[in-house]
Order: sequence, then structure tokens, then C-alpha cells
Amino acid sequence: MGSGILNLLKPPGLTSHDAVQEVRRLFGTRRVGHAGTLDPGAAGVLVVCIGEATKAVAFMEAHEKEYWGEAVLGWATFTQDAEGAVVDQVPEGWETDSARVAAAAARLTGDLEQTAPLVSAVHQGGERLYRLARRGAAVERPLRRVRVERFAVEELLPNSAGKLGAGSRMRFSVTCSRGTYVRALVDEFGRALGGLAYLEFLLRTRSGPFRLAGASTLEELAEESDPARLLVPVERGLLYPALHLGREEAARFRNGAVAEGQAGPPGRRLVYGPNSAEPGFAFLGVGEVDPAGRLRPLRLFGVGEERDER
Repeated sequence: MGSGILNLLKPPGLTSHDAVQEVRRLFGTRRVGHAGTLDPGAAGVLVVCIGEATKAVAFMEAHEKEYWGEAVLGWATFTQDAEGAVVDQVPEGWETDSARVAAAAARLTGDLEQTAPLVSAVHQGGERLYRLARRGAAVERPLRRVRVERFAVEELLPNSAGKLGAGSRMRFSVTCSRGTYVRALVDEFGRALGGLAYLEFLLRTRSGPFRLAGASTLEELAEESDPARLLVPVERGLLYPALHLGREEAARFRNGAVAEGQAGPPGRRLVYGPNSAEPGFAFLGVGEVDPAGRLRPLRLFGVGEERDER
């Protein structure tokens, strides 16, 4: 079966759940999870954890993401992307300019509050919003705080009349926190212009340390005689500083006990201990150092029973 992280290139037209199901089939295990959903119409990096690496999903979901996308100006859709029906359009003759585009993009950086799109996988009362929306049920969409480090307009393409108006296309890139709805950003961008916009296409180019250039397709995975060769060790997907313990401290950490006297600033660490089988160090898990220098285990790997993050 193998255990580790797969940098998967999800194609458009496939849900993240269906991609995970295919990975389960190819690896012959149900112990598979992913670290950050992509909409069915989107493509790009889907970080898939297999075997014991599924214990790291909660850590990797928090990683920063990067996207490249294309938006269409002049219309709003029910889903805020190309999948939904048009629900509004700008008046005939509406136009904008590059200065207003730059100002609208600048409003989309920093700490923002987003309302979850009506068609999304967020739960309300134990049911996903998109299922409630399909039934026409009353929906109270939750607000979430996100951070957009960068929203950059890369290219503006005029419409068929040679104007920046309805039918113009905007190519853009985004660097953002977990949970950011890029299609909601595009919708907000259009309204900040004094117009409307919807997301035509989205490509995730990075999730944490995993980039598009290193991603494998499902076809490549199926052609591998040993798919486990495409996996990377779980610690390579976790962006924390390393901490190497001595034998006694490592034993305490393995047993879930606090290890005292750790130097350095507070925060999470990738914890290593002496390898019992050969020279060097083995990855033990993720720990957290408090201001007093106490290291407590958050998640152990390969050293006994699974423990809940706490």
C-alpha cells in the first residue's frame, strides 16, 4: 500500500471526493484523505494523504494556497463560476478601465470576511449548502475570516468591440489562506468595479510546499507498477522547524509525555529521535513548544497508537 503524500494534479470535471476514490482504488486502501477541496470545475494541486499520512491532514489543510484564474466581466452567475446560470448582468454599454481594475484588486488583499457561496460544500444543520440550495431550502450562509496575501491582475483582454466591458476577460493570480473562495473574490471584484464578474477557470498552482510542476496525474498513477514510488514522506509536507531529541527525551515524546527544557521560540516542531535500526534520526511526529520550553506531542507517527490532536 505505502504511506505518504501524493501531489495529485486534479483535472477539471472531477470532484475532489472522486479523485480520492480513484486513489483509494489504485492504492488498495480506504485510508486516504485530502488537504483542501477543489471545486469540480477547478484543476491543479490536490494534496492527498495515504496510510499513516492521513494523520497530517489537519496540519496541511492550514497551508497557504496559490491560484491562477480567468474571470469574465459583465455577468453574475448563481454559482459565481461558469457552472451556474446567469442571474444578473451589467447595463448595456457598461465599461471600466485599468485604473478602476487596479483599485478593485487592491481592495481584495489583507484580512477579509467572506460569505460562503450558496453552492458550496459547507455544512448547515448537518447538510451541505449545495444540497439545500438545490431543494430551494432557506439557507443561512456562514461568514468566515480569510487572508489574501496577493490578488494580482496579470492581463486584461478587451471584448469583441475592443473595449473593457461586458465580455472582457481578466487573468489573475491569488495567494491566500485556507478556506478562501476564489470565485467569491471574483464576484466581489466585479462589484467593486461597479459591475459584475464570474470565475471562468481556476488552477491551483501551489498548496504549501507542493507545486504544480511536481504533480502527478491519475493516468500517470495508473501506469505505475508501484504507485508508492510517487509518494513523499509525511514530514516533507509539514512546514515546521525540525527539533532533534536525545534518546531519553525521544522516549518520553513517543509515550505522549512532555519533554522539558527545549530551546527556541514557542511553536510547532517536526520532532525527530535517534533511529534504533541504523545511524541517524527518525521522524517521530509533530510537537508544540510552549513559552516555558516544554514540548508536548500533538501527533505521533509510526510510534504506536493514533492520538487525537489536542
